[in-house]
Amino acid sequence: MSSQFTVPSADFEKNTYTCIVKHPAITDRQGRQKRIEKRDCVERNPEPIQVRLLTPGCDAENTEINLELVCILLGSGHGEVEVESLINGVVVRPKVKVILSGKQGSGYSSYIKQNITKKSWNEGDRYTFRVTRLPGIRNIELYNTSKCEACHKSMQAPTVSITKPSYRDLVEGTAAVTCLVEGSFLGNIQITWTVNSRPSPKPQAEIVKTQSGGHTNAQSSHSVSLEQWKKGTTFQCKVATMCLEEITKEVTIKQEAHITTATPIVTISHTCREESSNSTIGQILVCDVSGFSPMEISISWKKNSTLLNSSLYDNGPVVPSGIGYVTYSILKIGRSEGGNGRDVYTCVVHHSSSPKPITADKMVSSGCEGPNAQIHVETIPPSFDDIYQTKSAKLTCRISNVPFAEDLGELNVTWTRERDSTPLETITGQPKEQENRELAFVDATATVCLEEWESGDNYLCKVRHPQLASIETKSLKKQNGRAHGSCGVNKYQLIFVLSRRLSNFGF
Repeated sequence: MSSQFTVPSADFEKNTYTCIVKHPAITDRQGRQKRIEKRDCVERNPEPIQVRLLTPGCDAENTEINLELVCILLGSGHGEVEVESLINGVVVRPKVKVILSGKQGSGYSSYIKQNITKKSWNEGDRYTFRVTRLPGIRNIELYNTSKCEACHKSMQAPTVSITKPSYRDLVEGTAAVTCLVEGSFLGNIQITWTVNSRPSPKPQAEIVKTQSGGHTNAQSSHSVSLEQWKKGTTFQCKVATMCLEEITKEVTIKQEAHITTATPIVTISHTCREESSNSTIGQILVCDVSGFSPMEISISWKKNSTLLNSSLYDNGPVVPSGIGYVTYSILKIGRSEGGNGRDVYTCVVHHSSSPKPITADKMVSSGCEGPNAQIHVETIPPSFDDIYQTKSAKLTCRISNVPFAEDLGELNVTWTRERDSTPLETITGQPKEQENRELAFVDATATVCLEEWESGDNYLCKVRHPQLASIETKSLKKQNGRAHGSCGVNKYQLIFVLSRRLSNFGF
């Protein structure tokens, strides 16, 4: 309990007052006494308060337009405070009196809200709550926040990279170096360029931004001339964001000096995919470029003189080889492409050693027909008549889709018996025209006696040809053969004789 006694201030200056408390539990007859003098009453600072600021989230994908800051006030007792709101040091809301309320022992609190825009938050504006503890004007505290301060722990420095232009773009006058920035919190990013350590004379390039997976990608490009490449020019990309330190990347575009100039050799190879494959790709063209120097080179493709989009082909890395460099480009052709007739695909190479593009052409048929069709190998078992008329079994290995030519020196076919790897005498016949007259098929045969064939031995035909990636092997054997035997008369001869005699009786 408490007791209060009010006296005029003039009396308090002259007199001394005593508070006397008596209670049965107090043994002293005079009770307990407490004297109160003026010197005991001095002005004291108000109880301190704690301030907590609740900020909007750091998620860059937040779709809310209007956001709010919350200033929470915490104290150990009743009290009053004044709160003033500022943005970038400018008062946006005058002082507001706030009363802390609550219960003894459980703390006292209150709060005040400040509405802000998403644009202001994302641009890094600084927000301040000026809190004054009443009474008195000396008890003022400033509490600041911004997106940079609130979200700094979750921020990572963006990744910055520079890409060089292709030689073809240099020749065509469309070349540019591109500065690509990947990261978060790129709302007010700035990208500037220097050329040979001097600010670029060109106007500030447009910054293109895209969103992907919660991250922002930003890029800026600076043009490059063929003359700058020949002289050697250093381009520097400087990236500044509202919260992080400036990041600098540079690249030098130049022609290699003191190096032998060599014109590239360009060839095209062609591969077909089997129709049984589930892939939508039917044919593949590979443009091999070798023996060139310096290393800067550009490869593109044309179909029937029309330039193809670069997304349709993949260019390989440029690597040293001997005294020059080599590279390649792969063009994939869908099964549905081509229509009827033939298409001419051209590999176009731009290189400083030649004033004109260096090209190589390849004529490709739809459906992988014609001279570009993939070589096919199959085995053919001996016929019934051959077995009984010749008393032997002729094994046939047929190789089709071979480019028609009288000289088959590049084709190599061998028959072997798998059981003991015994090579058989193999006879390769003359090529015979297929339906389209540009391809041929060739039969390679080997002969074994009936007992060997009847035994069920497995025979292998192995084919080698430059158009095959590896040795093509096909097998052939008589199903349900008996144990290994030797050559001689067998039951098939008797069946053959019997069939001839029956035919004489009209059967």
